[in-house]
Amino acid sequence: MKKLNLKVSELMNPEVLTREQLKNVMGGSGVVTTTASPKTVACIGLKQCDGCSYSYNGSTEYGRCISLYGQPLHCSNASGCTN
Repeated sequence: MKKLNLKVSELMNPEVLTREQLKNVMGGSGVVTTTASPKTVACIGLKQCDGCSYSYNGSTEYGRCISLYGQPLHCSNASGCTN
């Protein structure tokens, strides 16, 4: 099976396939799994320094969404926001 080489820019501008091209498309389950931590999930859809919260050991932790040292945006109480 041929591997696809996709680029983010290609995903942002979808291409309409012809009937002939659609005949060669194979489906999948459509199930998306994630191993993201609760701290990372808490910041989905938020921006840098937005307030956030997540559950940890039965309690709710509060912080701000930050991204330090190239890591994904995650909820943290570490300094990094000035507001």
